[in-house]
Amino acid sequence: MSERNVVQLSGVGKMYKIFPSRLDHFVVALGLSRLMPWRRIEPHEFWALRNIDFELKAGRRLGIIGRNGAGKSTLLKLITGNLAPTEGHVSVQGHIQALLEAGAGFHPEFTGYENVHAALTYQGLNRVEIDKATEDIAEFTELGDFLGQPYKTYSTGMMARLIFAVATSVKPKILIIDEILGAGDAYFFSKSMERMKRLVLESGASVLLVSHSLGHILQFCDETIWIERGRIMKRGQSMGVVNAYEGFIRTLDERRLRGKNSKLRSKTVPSFLLDNYGDTISFTFTLQGSAGASSDISNVQLIRDGQIEDEIRVGDVQDSTTAFSAFILVDNSHWSKPTRSDGEHFRSLTVSGQTSSVAIGQGVFYLYGLATDSAYHLRVRYRHSSSSRLAVTVVKNGEVLYNQRDLPGSSSEWTECELPLSVALSTGDTSRPLPGTSSLESAVSTGQEPPPSVSSSLLNPESKTRTVPMVRWPSEGSITIEKVSTLGEDGREQTVVTSGSTMTICVSLLAHRDGQFDCVPAVTLQRLDGVLISNFIGHAIPLKLVRGERKTARVTIPRLLFGDGEYRLSGSIFEKTVSESSRYDLVAHGCEFKITGNDSLVSGFVVQHPTSEWVIS
Repeated sequence: MSERNVVQLSGVGKMYKIFPSRLDHFVVALGLSRLMPWRRIEPHEFWALRNIDFELKAGRRLGIIGRNGAGKSTLLKLITGNLAPTEGHVSVQGHIQALLEAGAGFHPEFTGYENVHAALTYQGLNRVEIDKATEDIAEFTELGDFLGQPYKTYSTGMMARLIFAVATSVKPKILIIDEILGAGDAYFFSKSMERMKRLVLESGASVLLVSHSLGHILQFCDETIWIERGRIMKRGQSMGVVNAYEGFIRTLDERRLRGKNSKLRSKTVPSFLLDNYGDTISFTFTLQGSAGASSDISNVQLIRDGQIEDEIRVGDVQDSTTAFSAFILVDNSHWSKPTRSDGEHFRSLTVSGQTSSVAIGQGVFYLYGLATDSAYHLRVRYRHSSSSRLAVTVVKNGEVLYNQRDLPGSSSEWTECELPLSVALSTGDTSRPLPGTSSLESAVSTGQEPPPSVSSSLLNPESKTRTVPMVRWPSEGSITIEKVSTLGEDGREQTVVTSGSTMTICVSLLAHRDGQFDCVPAVTLQRLDGVLISNFIGHAIPLKLVRGERKTARVTIPRLLFGDGEYRLSGSIFEKTVSESSRYDLVAHGCEFKITGNDSLVSGFVVQHPTSEWVIS
């Protein structure tokens, strides 16, 4: 196999200029800004990709994975020439067939045959090649006489068949595929996979495949690149990269489910907001000094129990992208353009001296839920001269944790400073908002709406909310359930667990009177679609309790045999026997957890029941 590079990217980056308004964009596009010197237009720089280096060798297959918005499709458009890089160099050797926006250009009034001929002509095929390809497409799609009908009369599934067949009818030297595998119904999906297998594995083409299906990546690709927020996180053998990416996604799921379980217990969040962000930590840097005074901010991290919970790499690619959970706010701030120097990325705050002696820079962390039993810190990496004053204000859900806290500076060297947040978070700090502001505005004062996934009702402590599905059933009440949770093999709370591993279910209890109790703990397991999976019922356990005393009932599942998916637990506590008349307490929908890691053959099952070995006689 030849080792020559057919695709090579060196230091590639793509930047877009974001204008304050459409009118400003129009004025600059027409070159009218020079005729309007009184109208100062300063667009923000948004980097979708930066510092991208990789190559694709002839005959190799490279997968690209990452979350939505990470920059995968932008990268493919740079390679195909649909976009020009802002920096760096893209080299392509050979003809590219790009399946990026399949079906774009299919005319609704044209017949299926007319659309096929037009698409193949655009791809450079001659008459003989078009006739041969058309025959193959007609046979593969099984559309029959419908190919002679207008495209607009097709069902969605028929459109998918024709789009896929046309897109895969040409066998190029370089094939780029962006999420078009598996078009149509289950029957056609099988045919599509066979066609893709021949095209990718048997044609000898060099392949770049973008897919959210990690199974397709492992099946078709020798190597894989993982892109996150516009930069390459990892590259290597597909299995290793996919495992790292899955671990990252499990971490995000863990945070979401923990936050969701906290909201379930709080009874203050509407059910349709349970999966949205629930807590906000925002920060505002304030620089004061004479004209020209400057400070550089490189990184802001939210630390939980010594580990990075989230971070904003200020000045790095996509640092202002509101689609993610942490970002800086460029509107109504004085952040400079993104800068790189000596391997460090940062943005600067500079006092202009024209309108004021202050420069501010703002940012925000959105979280599914803050854990009151964890220690949080805000870590800032910056450099700042002692000739001016750099301070930070930190606000949690509209309450001030730090108001104009000075950050020390004595030289031009990079410095890190940590601010503990755990005391304020765990004690429900009642600091007043900044004067003249309320809720999130007390920190960011930007005038912009929060991201679409964030409800303004969650950011305002005074918002009216409805009760969530966690329901406490009518019961005797001498003992109540405070919390239902799941623990991993290390004994720590865990909401994303791997099939086959050990999981412990905990039910936290609170006594409301002194007395002797014979407690029967129980939990009910359901899938989120309501399918009842199992009950785990204990034996009567004698307990002598005093009012206000807390206990935790635990049961361990030594080996999880359930299929992949999300599940919910309801907890209950009874006296001596499991009956409605003897129930101390019952909470429905006490917590949720997720199971992953099953083999594809059994991942959709409810449970993989153990059996003895097969015997043939």
